[in-house]
Amino acid sequence: MVLGRHFIEDHLDLAEKGYYVCGSRVKLDWKLTNKVLEKQTGRIHFFQLKKTVTPNALRSGIVRRFLAERYSKGLNHMRACNFAFWKKDYVRVNGNDENFVGWGYEHLELVYRFHNAGIKKKFLKMGGVAYHLRHEVSSTYNKSTNFLIYKDTIDNQRTFCENGIDKYLQS
Repeated sequence: MVLGRHFIEDHLDLAEKGYYVCGSRVKLDWKLTNKVLEKQTGRIHFFQLKKTVTPNALRSGIVRRFLAERYSKGLNHMRACNFAFWKKDYVRVNGNDENFVGWGYEHLELVYRFHNAGIKKKFLKMGGVAYHLRHEVSSTYNKSTNFLIYKDTIDNQRTFCENGIDKYLQS
């Protein structure tokens, strides 16, 4: 990920106790990814982007605040690469469930525990620009097992995972 100049500022604009914030990403193609990596620069210009991804590269404070609780209300629409929450809330749900192995459902499961614990969602649209460098796709060999953990959290309205961050925290 290459963060836009105003990434943190835009997240802070929506930061509010009792909420987590998730945003979009601008997926780069191989050509632009290689250019960024070769030049070792985070400078990506709007006009270098493919038209299909340009909406996620736009910023507007007025529109961002208007859409925050109106756009993409569904819990399944989130990107872990553009995700912010309060440490207190993360500890409250015991962080990421370490029973997940490999790629698949781990971040959505965390979002459902936030939701079940009463922590609400704001979607960061028109801000928090983040450029996602193209890369090989991760293995999904354990996706079906991960799905069962995720589904269990939804079905049983879990707010806490047993195998999480608490074991690393000092009392």
